[in-house]
Amino acid sequence: MISHFKLPAMLLLQEIIMAALALGLLRAMRESPETAGLGRPASNVLQKGLASGWLLWLFAVVVGTLNIKFYVVLAREFHAQKLLGRLMSLDQRTDVAKVLSRLHSPVEFWSIVIVGTFLAPIAEEVLFRGFIYRFAQRYAGTVWAIAVSSLVFAAAHGGPIRFVPILLLGLVLGIVRRNTGSVWQGIIMHMTLNGIMFLMLFAEPNSLK
Repeated sequence: MISHFKLPAMLLLQEIIMAALALGLLRAMRESPETAGLGRPASNVLQKGLASGWLLWLFAVVVGTLNIKFYVVLAREFHAQKLLGRLMSLDQRTDVAKVLSRLHSPVEFWSIVIVGTFLAPIAEEVLFRGFIYRFAQRYAGTVWAIAVSSLVFAAAHGGPIRFVPILLLGLVLGIVRRNTGSVWQGIIMHMTLNGIMFLMLFAEPNSLK
């Protein structure tokens, strides 16, 4: 039974360390909750976050589809189908569907879904749009803050094929951070995006095989 909790526990510990590190660094920088984007959430943040989260998912679907088509056309043009296959295999090592398909118990499965939908977005937004954004903003300005936090966000999320789509998602979340002065709407958007993606996996059983 304990082995069923091993992977979820590791993921949970990873998210806790990520958030704790970001908060500790922000404290070391002597940032207030407001300048760090962690001040009191707006009263309508939940509604705005859910609505814009659906739009973010639609954006992710369109960008992801165009990205794959671009690589397929590029590989065909330069006769590099084998190289494309290798690059896609690198992405699949961190693919959520592949990870879930290797789980052996419902407890393990649903634990990862909960961590991925609710806890990961909190930890990641606090790190990328909290600490990294604020650090870059302090020393290089807001434009660089959006760019740097998005680049690090994309680099941390998988292989080369998915880099550009995730970079664009990071840019959107960075712009939301700039416009709202807070990470809270981005957290709700991120939760909504991840939650919809898990629902899509459930709706397509073959993706979990």
